[in-house]
Amino acid sequence: MKRRLRLAIAASLITIGSGCAPRIETRYVVAPLSRPERPVLPRVTADELMCLQPDVFRRVYDRGRLCRDYAETLETIIDGTKAPEGQSNGR
Repeated sequence: MKRRLRLAIAASLITIGSGCAPRIETRYVVAPLSRPERPVLPRVTADELMCLQPDVFRRVYDRGRLCRDYAETLETIIDGTKAPEGQSNGR
């Protein structure tokens, strides 16, 4: 008797675990994002930068350029969340 009960439980567990699990579906929702305003950066004149060593000047210049490039990349990503006119973003 116990053997039949164990066999029935084992068969039930195998049946339940072999494909009866619910299917999980992932859906990504694209929501349009708004661009934040760019900050107004303080001006620095060439005369103010003359006291810097050439390698320091180059690093400061590269730093500013990399920040600008990064901001432009983020703006491109944000603009990509907007549907062209006449189309909706819903899928």
